[in-house]
Amino acid sequence: RESYPNSLLLKNDYLLDSQEILTNIRNHSKASDVNLRIQFHDDAVSVEVSDNGQGFNPDEVMNSTMPLQHIGLIGMQERAKLLGGYIRIDSKVGQGAVISFSFPVSSGIAVATKV
Repeated sequence: RESYPNSLLLKNDYLLDSQEILTNIRNHSKASDVNLRIQFHDDAVSVEVSDNGQGFNPDEVMNSTMPLQHIGLIGMQERAKLLGGYIRIDSKVGQGAVISFSFPVSSGIAVATKV
């Protein structure tokens, strides 16, 4: 497990996505409570961020006709696909949000295979 944090590729991707989520929470959610959990597993790194903010409609955001307004979430989805991972967005207007993602790892380096 010690080797996972040594992978610059993996570190960069989960840090970028975590930062993007936290920035979105700060700018849009009006949350008063935010939780961030990063877990290192034998074959993956997973991150979950939850808040008690105003929430949003994930389908509306991800299928927007104005993708530049939602480039952060779309970029996270693309990074997850490239690395063979996933991103899950659970949110409803008025009920906060939980965003989780996971990337597979092999010898401390993210690999691009399906999970």
